[in-house]
Amino acid sequence: MKTALIVVAAGCVALAQAPATNYDEAKVPAYTLPPLRVLNDGAPVRTAEDWTKRRAEIFALLETQMFGRAPARPADLAFAVDSIDKAALGGKAICKQVSIKARGLAFHLLLCLPANATGPVPVVVGLGFSPNQSVSADPGITLAGTWAQNKDTKEIERQPVQESSRGSSASRWQLDMVLSRGFGLATMYYGDIEPDIAGAVKRGIRGTYLKPGQEAPDASDWGAIAAWAWGLSRVADYLETDKDVDAGRMALVGHSRLGKTALWAGAMDTRFGIVISNDSGEGGAAISRRVFGETVADLNNRFPHWFCGNYRQYSGHEGEMPFDSHILLALIAPRPLYVASAEEDQWADPKGEFLAAVAASEVYELLGKQGVGTATMPPVNEPVGDAVRYHVRTGKHDITAYDWQQYLDFAERQFRLTSPATLRPQLTRVESRLEILTIATGEREVVWSAPAHLEAPNWSRDGKALLFNQGGRIYELPLGNRTPRLIDTGTATRCNNDHGLSPDGAWLAISHAPERDSLIYVVAAAGGQPRLVTQNGPSYWHGWSPDGRTLAYCARREGEYDIYTIPVEGGDERRLTTAPGLDDGPDYAPDGRIWFNSVRTGVMKIWRMDPDGANQTQMTRNEEYADWFPHPSPDGTQVVFLSYDRSVEGHPANKDVVLRMMPAGGGEPRVVARLFGGQGTINVPSWSPDGRRFAFVSYRLLSE
Repeated sequence: MKTALIVVAAGCVALAQAPATNYDEAKVPAYTLPPLRVLNDGAPVRTAEDWTKRRAEIFALLETQMFGRAPARPADLAFAVDSIDKAALGGKAICKQVSIKARGLAFHLLLCLPANATGPVPVVVGLGFSPNQSVSADPGITLAGTWAQNKDTKEIERQPVQESSRGSSASRWQLDMVLSRGFGLATMYYGDIEPDIAGAVKRGIRGTYLKPGQEAPDASDWGAIAAWAWGLSRVADYLETDKDVDAGRMALVGHSRLGKTALWAGAMDTRFGIVISNDSGEGGAAISRRVFGETVADLNNRFPHWFCGNYRQYSGHEGEMPFDSHILLALIAPRPLYVASAEEDQWADPKGEFLAAVAASEVYELLGKQGVGTATMPPVNEPVGDAVRYHVRTGKHDITAYDWQQYLDFAERQFRLTSPATLRPQLTRVESRLEILTIATGEREVVWSAPAHLEAPNWSRDGKALLFNQGGRIYELPLGNRTPRLIDTGTATRCNNDHGLSPDGAWLAISHAPERDSLIYVVAAAGGQPRLVTQNGPSYWHGWSPDGRTLAYCARREGEYDIYTIPVEGGDERRLTTAPGLDDGPDYAPDGRIWFNSVRTGVMKIWRMDPDGANQTQMTRNEEYADWFPHPSPDGTQVVFLSYDRSVEGHPANKDVVLRMMPAGGGEPRVVARLFGGQGTINVPSWSPDGRRFAFVSYRLLSE
């Protein structure tokens, strides 16, 4: 799996605000933004070549007047991998701890990658406000202390390490979500680069560049934000050397003051393919000329170390600045840019952040990209835009699961990634064996095999053929001549392994990803153009109701996977499960009850519920197994399902698994087949119409 690189900086809550802070739109002064598409000599910017010249002009302006000049990559830069934990986070991740060394300092990078990745992965890289152990409670992460100023001596000192700090910022990193989406996470404490304390310049990287006798950088030289941005480039330098990282897909994300940092780092270093600003506010995405919420004077008075000395001349004189935030955002073009705000974070001026994204969009459009697409600020929790995207969510100054969901969706789409939950690409060469098992005798028959990745067989309603998925398409295998035939699914050519025929055999439900998210469609079983059923994604079909009027499916909404139903003609979806964790694989029994698998008890088990979600009952309990994808028999007496060893996370491919069967009324399951498989083996209903047999796929690894 390729993984994309996202650099994230998680921030802190703003301090007390100045008494004269303006929160009244009526008091926002009239202003005119400096032009983006006019060169310094007055010539218009009409082409991409013109923009290259203009970009150099405005970059120099921000470099000398706001952030300050930073040095190039140091000659003595070196990397040391201090440790590798191949079973981190309970087996979900491979975590590396790396020292990045330069000019006598060491910056400590934590890099966590999905454990089931079989190739270079995209990574979320991020500076944190706390040392690395705050990202996760995993005991393998090295403890480190923060910086603080001694109240008595005024000395800037490292604080003692605290075991209680493990996982203290976990909600801001959403590491499980990041890994489950196929991304890695790389994080580094920003205090390793320079403590976020006025007067601490000699404790960080800027101090190593001071000339003899010099106490502070010159007025046009780098402030702390530029130093932290410089550190992000050193992270990118390391990631380019790591064979497990897809360094061609790095995305940079930052929250609060580190959102300002992310924007400037993205402007300085075009290796970052996506830049994401979360609640960056004044000095970041918000238009300074609005003088709404935090102001330039607030920044310079409260955080005099953040920007270069020249920036102080603009305190109280925002209208005289030869730049504003839209210029900073435009420096990211044509790379994808996401700007996000929080409804209650008026200190950061959400409207000003939105208007800057709108203004920067004209450069994206010049370069052939689509910008925000509207000048009207959207309602809360309704993202807008394309290559420039924006949302304002409910809540306060923070980076939340909702934000992460949007950013990962954005990164998947802009990097043109295939979501592991949508289309799971074949990353290992296999031979697939389409098998039929006869219940009465236990006899297994291989009816088709191929050196390709086949998945998820269904049985036709007349019992004469099997359907399966291969390479995003659906095929029919007649059991007579056993020659596969491609089913015409029209524009739906990116189908995953969640598909099945209606009870009357007239329609085929498919799960197709037109862009990034899987959506559910129905198409005539004989072939034709598909009709969309679910408007929201991702959604993965799993079952038809016995009367053929309702579809059951698994869907992710607001970061949670649950079971939903929807009329086959479309309309409002109905959520049936609300338990924390994954609920998946719903399939109808003839009596209308729905069988599904759920991890709500801590281990994936088989459950059953009424059609309306009532009476949710656990049906398997053996703690040796993790159970997936239950399928009731046509007569409703038996249920067959897939079982992994309980130590296996998720439902990966290429594992030793068993198929088990149990009475629908309850009772101890029995093993009916042992095989090498897992993902793709029995994801969807696969009973023969007479209930005497069922189909599945087993696999054999091929030598490279």
